[in-house]
Order: sequence, then C-alpha cells, then structure tokens
Amino acid sequence: MQRNKSPSIILVNPQLPENIGLSARAMMNCGFKDLRIIEPREKWPNKTAVQSSAKAKNIIKNAKIFTNINEATSDLKFLIATSVRKRFLNKKHYYNFNDVLSNITNLDNVGVLFGPEKSGLTNQHISKCDCILTLPTFNNKLSLNLSHSVLLTCYELNKLKKIKNKKSVLHKLATKKEFNYLMENLYYNLKKNGFLKNPEKRKSMFINIQNMFIKAQLSSQEISTFRGIIESLIKQK
Repeated sequence: MQRNKSPSIILVNPQLPENIGLSARAMMNCGFKDLRIIEPREKWPNKTAVQSSAKAKNIIKNAKIFTNINEATSDLKFLIATSVRKRFLNKKHYYNFNDVLSNITNLDNVGVLFGPEKSGLTNQHISKCDCILTLPTFNNKLSLNLSHSVLLTCYELNKLKKIKNKKSVLHKLATKKEFNYLMENLYYNLKKNGFLKNPEKRKSMFINIQNMFIKAQLSSQEISTFRGIIESLIKQK
C-alpha cells in the first residue's frame, strides 16, 4: 500500500499506551505514518504502545513527542479538531468528512487533533484549530474509543485523498508557526496598550479575536503585511 505523508495525526495528552499503539496500527492500515503526540501520560518510549501497534512499530518508533500544541503543529497549515461536544467557540462545526474537506483538495499540511480519552480536547486546544469535526455516529452524541476515532478518520481521509487531485488551496496559507507568531505579537501589544485590560475577560476576548484571523485563512504574505502594520502603529504611537 502506498503510504501518505499527510495528514498528521496528533494525539493530545493520550492516557493509555494501548490506545497509542492501536492508533498507529489504524494509521498503518490506511497508509498514513505521521504520528505526533503531545505530552502522553505514561513515560515515553513505551513498550506497551509498541506491543499493541502490531506491525506498525515503525510509526510508534518514529512518532514525534511535543510539549504543547504550538510546537506540534508549527509546520501545518490547517487543523481539524475532533470533538463530540457542542462548543461555544465561534468555529465552523462539521458532521461529515466531505463537508469539512470540501475546500481542501490536498491533505498535505493538514493535521487532525484527538483529545485525551477521558475528557477530549479543551477549548484552548480547539481555539487553535480551523474547524471542529464530530465523527458521524448513530446520533452524533456518542463518543468513540480513541483508536476507533483515529481508524475512522484515517479510513475516510484515505478515500478522499484518492479522489482529490486538484491543486490545493493550502499552498497559499501561512504555517501555524507564522500564524502563532503573529498572534503572540498581537496579544502582547493589545495587552500593553490596554485593549485587553480586564484580566478576567482577557483570555476569552483574545480567543474571539484569534478566531477572526483563523477564519481569514491568511497567507504568509498577508501575515507579513499585518505584522508590518502593527510595527508601524507602534512606531507612530
């Protein structure tokens, strides 16, 4: 089977090594191999994860370990958060793969985030993503085992990848590293000039601001231009 470099499967704070191994096995069966893990609960490398991965040991051994979501996604351009719960974030929420990927014709530079088994992704994690995907179950309210979620996602993405051959719109987008740098700069200056003056509302206010920029799907050039605008305003002040 031909293996695809993308999309990247990102496990956030996974709790059970068995689920990590089974997730790697699911990826292998669908032809994917880029596994990224953010702060696994158990010590890594982990023998149990290797054993449960069966013939996907190489995916486990080559898995990249990160301490936070920014590091894990810095080279990616489009992030999909998986969540079964309704959120109050101002994000596009999809319930099938065709809709979420309707404007993505190439899965390179795409990452799919899966939260910890017990609690799922937090609002802070989801705020970094471009959209939310609820995996299609019987009534869209039931949660799945982590490895089952990864298998279903990889299976559907593999089908879509085979039929999508148009030029990708993602080549125009900035990487998450560029985007996060802009957001850090903007947050610092908004806080400094008093716009984010209320400490209790500061976090939620900036998440809303960040969502506006995520929706804009900025290119590298547009981010560079906006950074220049911020620097110009600072100098004038």
